[in-house]
Amino acid sequence: TNANVLAWQQRVSAIRSLCFRRISDLVLKFTSSYDFLPCATRLWTSLEQAIQKLPGTVVNAEKPPSLLYLLESFSSHSSLIRLLHQTDDAMVAVFKCISKSSRHQVVTVALSFIENLLTEGGTIEEGILPSSVEGAVGWQLVQRHVHLLVRQFTERLESGAPESLQKTDARKETNVAQRELDILCRVSELLVADQTEDEDVSVLENLSSLLIPFLNFERKADEFNQRNVLGILERIIPRIRHEAAMSHLQS
Repeated sequence: TNANVLAWQQRVSAIRSLCFRRISDLVLKFTSSYDFLPCATRLWTSLEQAIQKLPGTVVNAEKPPSLLYLLESFSSHSSLIRLLHQTDDAMVAVFKCISKSSRHQVVTVALSFIENLLTEGGTIEEGILPSSVEGAVGWQLVQRHVHLLVRQFTERLESGAPESLQKTDARKETNVAQRELDILCRVSELLVADQTEDEDVSVLENLSSLLIPFLNFERKADEFNQRNVLGILERIIPRIRHEAAMSHLQS
């Protein structure tokens, strides 16, 4: 019966989630003493289908799925980040979890994933360019798909999905929207002009149009957010069409 099928599917889902949590616990516990890199091929082969379905599973989900937590754990240590170098699918899936239909808890985990990569598992202090640190590879993974990530942030901003950025919001450390802007500012440092396609230029132009209003007095964005907005604009304005850039001066 349909009820039996549903019950079976729920049991399988619960077992799968338990497996993901246990793998996460295992790699985090032994990463300092064991090299998991030789296991990469088998690991990604076994996770391939689940990873491809990940962006669809987080649509309007209140809680992040255990697979997303597992991928975040791979970003939390410099030796585990090298596992992520073996596949593009994981990066793409996590980036796509930052969408207009994603709830704040899901976005929070995805942002932690990105932040971990930019800081090489927390070993690079904020404010230091990750590309200037010898041996750092996490930022390279982000740069490889930076235009996809910028597109996802732009989609959320355009839809109004992030919370308001006004001074009346919750504290910065718990405000997902402010954290999104902060990480987008850091990610924008990885944009490479000669790798920008026409489609990506259109996204950057749309993003700049969405960010400019945050500098208006009426928006009452605080200094933290204004500084991030200015940092993003500083890096994307030179990469958009001249007429699009000039239109912001006239607005």
